[in-house]
Amino acid sequence: MPSRLASSALPVLGLLLIPHLHAQEVPAAVTVIIPGASGRGPELFLVVRSLAGAGARSVPFDTQGRAVHTNLPAAGYRLSIQRGGLTVWHETVNLIPGANLALTAALAVNPVPESVTVVSATPLAGLDRSRDQIPGPVRTASDADIHASGALDLSDFLNRRIQGVFVNEIQGNPLQPDVNYRGYTASPLLGTPQGISIFIDGVRQNQPFGDSVGWDLIPRAAISEMALVPGSNPSLASIRWAGRFPFAPRAV
Repeated sequence: MPSRLASSALPVLGLLLIPHLHAQEVPAAVTVIIPGASGRGPELFLVVRSLAGAGARSVPFDTQGRAVHTNLPAAGYRLSIQRGGLTVWHETVNLIPGANLALTAALAVNPVPESVTVVSATPLAGLDRSRDQIPGPVRTASDADIHASGALDLSDFLNRRIQGVFVNEIQGNPLQPDVNYRGYTASPLLGTPQGISIFIDGVRQNQPFGDSVGWDLIPRAAISEMALVPGSNPSLASIRWAGRFPFAPRAV
């Protein structure tokens, strides 16, 4: 009796093992080929990302434009080709067990726009020379700087913001001071030795008689930028302003 039960149990055990063996899925593979991509392998990568949210796997293309991913479980995947961190092609596929999917990716060959921008030093205000061509500490300011300083006029701005400049109100008029810079003076007082030249758009503002400077005659609203250029060269050592339209059009 016991031997009969043992012999009848063997076929039942064999039937239970057969479905278990068939339940093991055979991994799938996917191959992507890029026509005409010979020699471009190192810069292209095939990225396979599961639609279920699992991690991504990447493999580079070979020199023949071919990339293969193997041992992929049956599932949905998003395939993408990346170049320099940018996705240049993508496709969504569903892999079944044992599938060996082959795809052809046609990449649009677009020329990469290239441009060369040459930037040179900006010429100083009222002077067709850049800062690095002046052998001295050049001070510059824009109309925004003048407005933000709250200065009464240009001489007051020089006194407040430009290092090395100080003023004397000899006549008791804040609009007609003596502006001194490194021992040189630009004064509205006739008879004062003048050592600073004032230019607006290349036009000298020192008076023909006595070489005096009328600071109150220079409209602050007409100034777009300024440069204080020190030096012993009379063509360079000056205070230069570049005017703006309609007050003082910039000279060409």
